[in-house]
Amino acid sequence: MNHRKISCINISKLLKLDFYGPNVFVEGLNFCDRKSNYESILSFANSLKFLRSYEDNTSVKILFLTESLLHKYKEKRDVTFFVTPDPEELFYKLHNLLLDNDFYRGYDRGYILTNQIHPSAVIDPTAKVGRNVIIGANSVICSGSEISDNVIIGCNTVIGAEGFQIVFYNGIPQAIRHVGRVYIENNVFIGDSCSIHKSLFEGFTLIKENTKINSQVHVGHNCIIGKNTVITANCVLMGSVEVGNNVWIAPSSTISNKVKLSDDTFVGSSSLVTKNSRQGQKLMGSPALDFKKYAKLIIQQKKHNE
Repeated sequence: MNHRKISCINISKLLKLDFYGPNVFVEGLNFCDRKSNYESILSFANSLKFLRSYEDNTSVKILFLTESLLHKYKEKRDVTFFVTPDPEELFYKLHNLLLDNDFYRGYDRGYILTNQIHPSAVIDPTAKVGRNVIIGANSVICSGSEISDNVIIGCNTVIGAEGFQIVFYNGIPQAIRHVGRVYIENNVFIGDSCSIHKSLFEGFTLIKENTKINSQVHVGHNCIIGKNTVITANCVLMGSVEVGNNVWIAPSSTISNKVKLSDDTFVGSSSLVTKNSRQGQKLMGSPALDFKKYAKLIIQQKKHNE
């Protein structure tokens, strides 16, 4: 894999999958419809919409596609093909394997199974960090936090931050110190400049496996976030929010204190969710409404303004 080149044979060994065509070398991965800086790249196609881009993009030397698409793409240009039921999934799987092998730095160090923690990151001695964990510059892992395997944490992020519980004594606000913890399960991604706050008295603020959290996200104390959930940039989860599995929260949305988002809920951009959702419900607006009600309201407002 030296000099940012990898052959079909080596790709085949990594993926345990046969290829069809000559044993060519590629210098990188990219999309069919993107201009590449390299003369030879690997790409994927999961529909016919990429056919024209593939035909015009002579940098594509290896293509991942489905068996049903093979004939159409071979007609346009005959390169080396890997046939798979899910070309996009295989494409990103290879991308991650190449990252682990330092392909993008131009040399092969073998699989990285040790942690990659930036020297400026601060990890409390009582925190637990699993295997193959990446922690970026200036991030802080506070006392009692537990991070499982294959977790990625970006730069300037705090795991186990002090929560914000305010009570008033004689009209003066008092901040209550938190004594709980944060638990992050396997394969979680947390971006840059996030704050994940520890629970108030006991137990954990919990982020379950495979969840992905974008940059500048605030997760309040005692929150529970389910599996396979996506929380995008600039979102705020107030205290004790419960988020189910397979939930999508779009940018700049706020989930109010103690609200429960059921499995498969979708929250649109810049929404304020103040009530619990039903499974599979789509919410939009401030305050958030069921998407159908929201759409009707927008249409009525538009007619009124006309």
